[in-house]
Amino acid sequence: MLYLTNTLSYCHAKFRWPESTSCNSFVYGEMKRKRTFTIFFLALFSLFSTTSLLALDKATLLAKIAAADTPVSAQEAYNLACNNPDILEEILFIKGGTIERSWALAILPTCVQNKKFPQERFLRSVSKLLATIETLVDPSILQNKRLEIISILGTFSSEQPCSLTDSLSSLVLMLNSFYAEGLIKDKSFHENLQGKVKSSLAAVADKQKIIKVLESIIKETTEQDARLLTSEAASALNLYCNNMINQLSDQN
Repeated sequence: MLYLTNTLSYCHAKFRWPESTSCNSFVYGEMKRKRTFTIFFLALFSLFSTTSLLALDKATLLAKIAAADTPVSAQEAYNLACNNPDILEEILFIKGGTIERSWALAILPTCVQNKKFPQERFLRSVSKLLATIETLVDPSILQNKRLEIISILGTFSSEQPCSLTDSLSSLVLMLNSFYAEGLIKDKSFHENLQGKVKSSLAAVADKQKIIKVLESIIKETTEQDARLLTSEAASALNLYCNNMINQLSDQN
């Protein structure tokens, strides 16, 4: 709608008739009405010829990604994807679709950063993907796809400009998502990890304390067996916590 408004403003300036005219009032009125219709149809043409607004379904965006073989077409597909995060979320769970899924995984964090997609929903969807990826891809590439998803989760906070409080809050959401999707299997273990992070939120000024909490989470998740959490969940949490520790150490 903002694009349409800007287009209307431009067209209005471009096709403005002078307010003083030698035409009589009837002719001037007709000219104004014709000008209004001209502006309206030009604005509609500009609106519906805008690529970023054409992705009304998953098939359209998939076709654009598949055709992204030049810098121009890649940029066009990227812009289209950024404006349609809901469709990107759908693409995460298509069977096969290796390249398209990688696009979605890479772009969705930007959508979160730009406030176009809720962070909690992003973490829940990617956690669900990590839990179900073996049903979506060929076994020959399963491990690589798992590592790709773990990398997206583990670097989610470090790749974005956010405060320490935001990073810890994101970690709480990640723990909740992992538990909801069965990646953390034990309720008491989940509550223990969650309690540690929440205690850090109450002491964000004490960076050394936070580092110790993060190190204890790494230790606990590394040492626990598969009855409490999956190895993929442990890897993602370890990567996330290590990135936070590195950031905090660099600030000292």
